[in-house]
Amino acid sequence: MCKFSLKMRNFARSFPRGPFELCARFPFLLLCIQTLVLLVMFVAVDRFMLRVIHLPAESYEAPFLLLEVLRRLGIAGITAICVVAVLLSRYGGLLNGWDTLDHGRELRLFVGFLAALMAWAFTTLDYNYYFDQGYYADRVLIAFLLPLIYYRPIFVFPFLILAFAMMWQLDHPGIGGFFIFPHKLQVLHVLNLFGAVFLLHSVTGNRRTDAFFFYTCCLVAAGYWQPALWKFKIDWLSYGHLYFMPLAAHAHGWLAFLPPTTVVDFANLIAVFDRPMQIFTIVVEAGCLLILINRHVSIALLAGVIVFHLGVFAFYGYLFWTWMLLDAALIVILYRDLKTRNIAIYGPGSLLLSAVFIGYVSLWCKPPTLAWFDTRFSYSYRYEAIGESGERYDLPPHFFTPYDNIFTMAHFGYLVEDHRMLVAPYGITGDRDRADRLLGATTPDDVFALEAEIGVTRYDPERATAFHSFLTRYLTNRNAGGTTGAIDALRAPAQFWSFGRGNVYAGEEPIRTVVVKEVTTLFDDERLFEIRDLPVVELAIP
Repeated sequence: MCKFSLKMRNFARSFPRGPFELCARFPFLLLCIQTLVLLVMFVAVDRFMLRVIHLPAESYEAPFLLLEVLRRLGIAGITAICVVAVLLSRYGGLLNGWDTLDHGRELRLFVGFLAALMAWAFTTLDYNYYFDQGYYADRVLIAFLLPLIYYRPIFVFPFLILAFAMMWQLDHPGIGGFFIFPHKLQVLHVLNLFGAVFLLHSVTGNRRTDAFFFYTCCLVAAGYWQPALWKFKIDWLSYGHLYFMPLAAHAHGWLAFLPPTTVVDFANLIAVFDRPMQIFTIVVEAGCLLILINRHVSIALLAGVIVFHLGVFAFYGYLFWTWMLLDAALIVILYRDLKTRNIAIYGPGSLLLSAVFIGYVSLWCKPPTLAWFDTRFSYSYRYEAIGESGERYDLPPHFFTPYDNIFTMAHFGYLVEDHRMLVAPYGITGDRDRADRLLGATTPDDVFALEAEIGVTRYDPERATAFHSFLTRYLTNRNAGGTTGAIDALRAPAQFWSFGRGNVYAGEEPIRTVVVKEVTTLFDDERLFEIRDLPVVELAIP
């Protein structure tokens, strides 16, 4: 009986006493609890920045965006934020320094680096001639907050509010059809994640930040896994023809200084590597689902996606520089941890949990689904100005800064009444049947017949009117305000690169007429040539 009692007593002692001992005994359980709580906090912070700080168009008529943010929050919102801030400052850890967090030095450098990228991007945005505002006070505040973030983590919150407010100006007046800023959002999501981690620390006092690195890896990986998933859904691997990419990009202004024959030679050169490029793309994108197998795999995959981005830049002119630098910064963090292994995010349980979060990323974050078929022809738009003297000038997309991404992508099918449309900008389509049929369209008559048969009418008079209003307002204000050359030397790199053709406008005289032409370009396996040059807009500028 005594032996039995002793065994029962020892058996009872083997159970953890209380939640803290339970988590200490089962570290994976602690990771699950941390990640789930952090997920809720991240979604709250992220939605606040994406929705509440998404100011309406009228707010951007004002010169000081911070005041517009305060107006949007209202008395009730400001009071609630102030009460929470005071309570967490007095009784929590809101004013704590970086040294109160595990991996504080790494976090300070990592978060500070990402904030510096965003500060560079948003403080050097060009003057907004549509709203006729420069938001200079907000730019100064963003720059001022950057060293304060290095001093105390709390300053990441006002920094994010101003950064999102600056960014959302580009979502108005919505002439591009969709918001084109995924590479900035990827970095901002990670900064939102750190904000959620620090809020959690301020409330609970928990020092551990492994969950931040876990979720950062998941966020980064999901940005590549989601496109891979869509590529599987549309059977992308069985199509190929990636060598069409530079041909369509050239029509949109990428490498426009080169003659079409040179671009065709380049396309024929990379056609030999079409299949290997497809396999490499799928391996690095789909492989990100298993990014947390071990540190070496994580580093190899992140290096692979950087190489992938460099290839996209060479073929398309898409420079996702903030995306690449985020990947590079994460490589540095993980490489430094190879010896010490202090960041506890690896193991069978972590791998399973990360695969679930990455696989179901659409439930908690919205990475872009970048998957399509490239075709042999494209619709692009060219912009021409006529000055007071009657001289004609080319207006390259970067003339329309800070809306240059929208004018390079040129999602302006709603301006075209003359014919139906077959593909999206850069000659892409998500319809496999349409892509297959376009492979056989090697003459202008083939293209025009397909437009009539399976094309989609995209003309929208309301959106066309909004586009006319944008051009008139933008160019009228620009005529009065001159150029922005002072900012050009400091400006962060563009996302979509393009170059001018011919006589490029450099502010020689006021613009009195603007003409927009839709240019349809076809590749017939031997040459790249224009099969349509259609004026779709001609506006007098007062």
